[in-house]
Amino acid sequence: MSDIAKLTVAETISLMIHRSGRSTKEIATAIGYANAGALKAIAAGAAKIPFELIEPFARACGEHHALLLRAALDEYEPEISRALAATCEVLS
Repeated sequence: MSDIAKLTVAETISLMIHRSGRSTKEIATAIGYANAGALKAIAAGAAKIPFELIEPFARACGEHHALLLRAALDEYEPEISRALAATCEVLS
């Protein structure tokens, strides 16, 4: 497992914003937020990113959404994450 796969949702979001070269405001606007406040709260770990915004957020950062989705499932829905991992193991 890579080091990035061990990051929290907030750490993953902060890293993705940094690597994008875009401002938090630009990314917030791209995913439908009126200002950067909500995205800053998510990046600080004070709020959760809605699952439906994970893919648009990653796309706005020029990244794939898989690592952020995995982090969100692990952090927000650990039982579902474990069930999906077990299912993938059986199917592989």
